[in-house]
Amino acid sequence: MQGVTVSRMSERDGKPEITAWRAEDVPEGQRLILSARVSLTLRGPNAGAVVEQLRATMGMEWQARIPQIALSLARHNVVCPEIDAWRQRLRALADDLARKTVATGHHIAKLGHDDPDLLSDLLERARNAAFDEVAELRGLDWYARRELNIRRPRDLTTDDALLGRLNDSGLMGAYAYAADRAGEAVRIDAGDDLEEWVKLAEAGVVRRGDAVPPEALAKVYTLEELNAALQPETPIRRRVAAALLLTPEAVARLPDIGRVFYVITPEPGTAEALAAFAWATAQARLLVITVDTAERAAKAILEGQAAGTQMFSIDGVCCKESESMEHEPMRRPPGSVPPYHIGCRARLQPY
Repeated sequence: MQGVTVSRMSERDGKPEITAWRAEDVPEGQRLILSARVSLTLRGPNAGAVVEQLRATMGMEWQARIPQIALSLARHNVVCPEIDAWRQRLRALADDLARKTVATGHHIAKLGHDDPDLLSDLLERARNAAFDEVAELRGLDWYARRELNIRRPRDLTTDDALLGRLNDSGLMGAYAYAADRAGEAVRIDAGDDLEEWVKLAEAGVVRRGDAVPPEALAKVYTLEELNAALQPETPIRRRVAAALLLTPEAVARLPDIGRVFYVITPEPGTAEALAAFAWATAQARLLVITVDTAERAAKAILEGQAAGTQMFSIDGVCCKESESMEHEPMRRPPGSVPPYHIGCRARLQPY
């Protein structure tokens, strides 16, 4: 089968080795041959670095591979035109479904269902049912569906050193969330986890508690809470409260002061770096899912050979192709081995 090779036993450890896909040099970069139906082009002068990262992470859980591949794509300014075109096509389908869902909401409202919770539940069901009706959208997880809205930045060149620091902290996602609130204070609800915010404070990205500027503190507390902490002779307004909060004693009396964080204005280039990384993550998710499916198929073939069988079946419906072969015993002609398309989650398994 094109793209899948099962080697002989390794002389070093006696374990079989498999190569689920192969890369070929092309004028614009590297082409990944994943199956008889799916080939992807990694375009860019440093595309080989992304291929090496895919090889280095083979065997890892696919979710854990995504940040590493995304960082490699962003650092080396590598793009995959097939994935980009696929995402644009799916985004158009999703936008069309969104319009139909809104029309469904208007129809439900006309029927007299004015309960907001009921309406929200009905719309969510309609949206999910609409996605499941479209074969190409059916297999997308929640993250991939959300990432369809991420557009390709005009400039993919980013500060590699900055990307490295953000990634090494392990807080790329949290920092991206915080960066949208630069110059603002954020008060974390009592039941929410503080772990990522504490790490951001330790990394110097945010300030915490009494280090938050008074004018920012005054905006996240109610007037009742501010007056209780400041204990003025007469109730004060929010603007006055900011000036009075300069004393450590007043700040210490504020409730949950350890749950208030102030987001420092990011260094220049951060917004661009985060935008490039977000887009690279959307590309990496579909790339890794597709590569992982090819690797699982190769592993299943190896397991079938070890068991002495040439019969296989498909588990995991993500498209019409996989649905037509689900749980049906078959021999392994080249065209029947997944991935069948970008983002394919079909699983080949010995029957």
